[in-house]
Amino acid sequence: MQREFNVFSPVIVVYEGETFRWTVNQAELGTASQIVVSPVDGSAWPLDKPSYTVTPAAPATAKVTGNVGVDFECSPPATNVGEQKIITTPHPAGPACNGVTVAPGNYFIWLNESAETLIIRPDTANPGYWPLPQPSYAVPPNSWIAVAIPSDASDGQYPVTVSDKLGQPQCPDETQPIIIVQSN
Repeated sequence: MQREFNVFSPVIVVYEGETFRWTVNQAELGTASQIVVSPVDGSAWPLDKPSYTVTPAAPATAKVTGNVGVDFECSPPATNVGEQKIITTPHPAGPACNGVTVAPGNYFIWLNESAETLIIRPDTANPGYWPLPQPSYAVPPNSWIAVAIPSDASDGQYPVTVSDKLGQPQCPDETQPIIIVQSN
């Protein structure tokens, strides 16, 4: 699944080696015919081209070649976005039924390749409870979400449950997804 990001997104979370598409719609462009996405002030840029020209009819494909986080800008600029940032996570996007090991302060990406919304919650049998700021997460059908581990999260193993909106388990019986928080 190739992910898409609107050029006016305030934050995008990508992983090294990922290929994604920059998109924009004509209403966002106003009278402009195109938009250029580039790094702020020539800073380090984790993408394969120095800039991208995007139109509603021609999204631009980008490949993540580095692992730095960087501010980026659009020309013409967005009227409702003050700062824009690319965050590169060391973790490739993965299905919600897979576990993930992540350091405090880093991101990971949960994929949902099914036609149902997936709900991810802490396993109630886990005494360590949950390292994430929200009590649960919903991953839309055929979509994804990026999740940040708080920088003050305690190291540990945090089993999770993955269900549909009705509470029916969505991972195979032998699979127990676990978020492992591990400091570098």
